[in-house]
Formats: sequence, structure tokens, C-alpha cells
Amino acid sequence: MVLKMALREFSHPKRGLYAFHSSPHDRNSTEREMAAAKTKLTKGLLIMGVIGALFLILGCVSLIVFDDIIHSQISSRLPLNKKGQTYNQWKAPKIPIYFQVWAFDIVNHLEILEGKRPAVIQKGPYTYREKRVKHDIRFFDNGTVYYKERRSFLFDRNLSVGPENDTVTSVNLAMVAAMTVLRYEPPLLKSLVEGAFQFFKESLFVETSVHDLLWGREDNILKAIADIAKSFNVTLPLNDTVGLLMGQNNSDTGEYLIHSGQKGLKDFANIISWNRQRKLAVWSTDYANTINGSLGILFPPFVSKDHKQYIFSTDLVRSLTLTYQKDVEAHGIPLYKFYAAPITFANVSINPLNAGFCTPLGHCLPSGLLNMSNAYYGAPVVLSNPHFLFCDPDVVESVEGVQPDTEAYESHLNIEPLTGISMDADKRMQINLHLQSIDGFRETYNLEPVVMPIMWLNESATIPEHQAEQFKTEVLNLILALTVVKYGLIGLGALLLVIAASFPIVQKIRRKKTTDVAGGNIQRVQPTRKNPNNSNKNDDYDDPLLVPTSDSENNQNIY
Repeated sequence: MVLKMALREFSHPKRGLYAFHSSPHDRNSTEREMAAAKTKLTKGLLIMGVIGALFLILGCVSLIVFDDIIHSQISSRLPLNKKGQTYNQWKAPKIPIYFQVWAFDIVNHLEILEGKRPAVIQKGPYTYREKRVKHDIRFFDNGTVYYKERRSFLFDRNLSVGPENDTVTSVNLAMVAAMTVLRYEPPLLKSLVEGAFQFFKESLFVETSVHDLLWGREDNILKAIADIAKSFNVTLPLNDTVGLLMGQNNSDTGEYLIHSGQKGLKDFANIISWNRQRKLAVWSTDYANTINGSLGILFPPFVSKDHKQYIFSTDLVRSLTLTYQKDVEAHGIPLYKFYAAPITFANVSINPLNAGFCTPLGHCLPSGLLNMSNAYYGAPVVLSNPHFLFCDPDVVESVEGVQPDTEAYESHLNIEPLTGISMDADKRMQINLHLQSIDGFRETYNLEPVVMPIMWLNESATIPEHQAEQFKTEVLNLILALTVVKYGLIGLGALLLVIAASFPIVQKIRRKKTTDVAGGNIQRVQPTRKNPNNSNKNDDYDDPLLVPTSDSENNQNIY
């Protein structure tokens, strides 16, 4: 191999032995050409190095500048105003919202009256399409916006297990509400109300339709009880209609004042007041009554995994802390999954901050339960996660048929981190009634205290695929392009610098190797005229040749 390389080098018309046949003029010309080529190569490498350094600097600068461009673009698009890109989607969301209901059918109501453990079977889902529209919108110069939001629900039979008039055996809401409100009233009043129950043939457990259980129905017993109470100068916070979500269809959810983002995005979409109150008057501590966070649809942008998110739930009438759980995606859009950790609803012995949610103060329910009686006019309503997920084990064991499952019953919000927009959400909760023996009402005498599950709900929304593609085109593709450019500049710049710096080194190594080979057993010899007096065995070599040398003749010319 080395011999072939040497032959190729020495036979070159300008660099090999035959070059000695050329004239001095040709040799000078060749040297000038080689010098010029070397100069051009040096200049080329220098230019390449400069360009590489420039690309590298631009790439490093773009790491900061491009992030600022992205932040600037998002910050200019997010704030709420009537001409902004976010406004129409915020005012009347086009993302489909589904409201699903599962009712618990009580299968042993007679045994419960005898003090036995309740047994239930869930029936559902019964699915409604939910529509939200904001109205009476007013923007203010201080960066806030006031509005009301109307919600309506339309039953979707195709997405349901049956019609709304499917029946279940459940708790008599009217009777339980009346007994609970009257439990501390005079015995005579309670005796008269007990007589009214018998006259109207009311029982603690009734067969009712899913529709009536959810949205309410007129009940004559309530009007009769209210009339009896008036004769004792007692006003009951009851009307003649009772339902778990009574009055919430085709109605406003309240009056809101939030940050519009026009004065900065730090508190973007966070609630300032609800129903003209900056603090609630439901719970027993300032912490519990604090209105904190957004409504769970929009958040301040540039969301961090390390920072908790806060939402205010009008259903729970309290603020919640959300914790990052894991990375997820919706139609190819990367999202951060946040959820309400078990400690959120833990008993005060585990989470002392929850002391304010004990009503009355000091009367705390087991972990996972929230006493909502103050928000429901004294009715013994208790909220929890579906199937008592994250509840005290004794609560789970108290009802046969509930099966806690994190994947199926956990609430979560999946947030796009750059914009702070929630693109996939499941808000789940269970409505229960606290049943116990109440003095003066005979049917409750043998009851064992129990939190009876009535119904659980799931309000869900996921960005449709066509809207996801639009978002990727308008936002993510721009970010991807900028990312490719900035890292491409860094990579290309580094590559050019490496080439420019390493090429001379490689050439020097190659020249050194060539010199080492030429100084070995193969060498160039100078041409000479044939000497007739020379009897050397190599006399025949009067032209330039490659002459092998012995070890003793190494590095000597042959003539």
C-alpha cells in the first residue's frame, strides 16, 4: 500500500521525479500556483471560521431573543378585549362540553330503615350537552372585566344509557331537607310536620326519575310544611320544588369580576369577586373563604410544573389547589396535567388548613368529605369525589357497591403550558346526603349515621381535532420553526468552526506521515547522466527510477 502511494506521488508530473525534466520556469510557475492555492485555502478556512463563529453567536443570542419573541406574541394575543383573538372563544366556547350523570339506585332501602348497611348500584351515564354564554360584559380601564355567565343543558339520548325518565330508588330530598332544617325546633312543630308526612304518605326513600332527582319537581309536602312553620313564626328556606341542581338549567352561575390581562398577565383570568363579594361568607376562617385563582378555563401563561395552580369552584363554593401530576397530550398538543391531590380534602388532622371547612367550627367530617349544608340552606348535602375516592376507609366501607378508582373518578385539568389554556378537563364530584336519626321523626329512629351517595357528575371538555390543528398552525408551528432556526444556527456554527480549526491540523498530520514514509525504504533519487566508466550494477538506471535500497545502503543515492 505504501509503495503504491509512493509511486503515485513520484510519478506526478509536477511533484514527482519526472518534474526534474521540466524547465526552471515551469518549476517556479508550479511553486507559485501551489503558494496561491495555499493562500486561497487559508483564506477559505478563515472565512469559514468567521461564518461559523457568527452563526454560533447568532444561535446563542437567539436562545434569548426568540424566547422573548414567543413571549411577546403570546402576551399580545391572550388579553381579553373585544378585538382580541381570545375574546370570542372565551365569550362563547366552541369546544363541546359534556355534562354526564350517574345516579345511585338504592337496592335495600327497607333494610336501611332497620339500621343495615346501604347497598347501591350506579346507573348511567345520562349525558347532556352543556352550553355556556357570557353576557352583560363590561371592560374597565383598570384591567378588569365584569360579566355574567348563563349555562344551559340539553339532554342527548344517543350518548345516554336510557331516557331521562329512567327511575331509581333514592332518598326523599324534600323530606330529608325538611327534617334537617326543623331538627332543633319545638317538639310540637315537629309533631305536626310528622303528621303531614303521614298524611301525604311520604317515605324516607322514594322512586324517582333521573330528571326529577337532578333538576327538581314540585312537591306539595314542602308547601304544607312551610304553612305549618309559619304558624310558629318559623320561616323555612324551602320552596315547593326540590332537586340536586334545581334552578341551574338556563340560568346564570353568578356575577364575575376578573383580570382581563390588559394591565399584565401575572393574574390573567383570576377572579377578583364573585356575586360582588371578594370573600365568601360560607366557611369559618378567612383562608377557607378566600376566592383564589381562575375558573379553570384560562390561566396566566407560561405555566411551570413546579408551581401550583389555583381555581375557584362555584359548585364547591371554595378555592382549590391543583398540583402538577404528569405530561400528557391532546391531538398532538403537549399539556401539563394538574389535579386536586388527596390532601386537598383531607381531614383537619392531616391538613390543618381545612379547619375552616368544618361546619359548625370544630365539627369536622372524615377525610374526603365536604359539608355543604351552609351553601344548601341547611340541607345535609355532603360533596366528595365519585365513589368516595380519597375518602377515609370507614366512609368507603359504610356503603356497599362503591368502588373508588383513581383513573375513572379523579378530576383533572390538562393545561397548555405556553398559553395557559385548559384544553382537556374532567371535573368530577359526587353529591351525598348525610342521614342520621332525628328526634321527632319516627322513620329515622333506627338509622345508622351514613353518608348516602345520591349521584355523581362529570363535566368534561376536550379540544376538537380541527381546533387543535388550528392551534398548532398558529402557535406551535411558529415556536417549532423558531426552535429549529436557533438550534440549527448553533449546530451549523459549531460544525463550521470545528472544520475550520481541524483542517490545518489534519493536513499537518498527513504531511508528517508522508515525510515519514519517504524517509524509509522508498526514496526519491536525483536523475543523472549515464557514466560509462561506472561499473555499478545499477548502471542501467539513467532515467529517474525507484531504486530499492538495502539496509546498508539506506538513505544513499544510487547513480
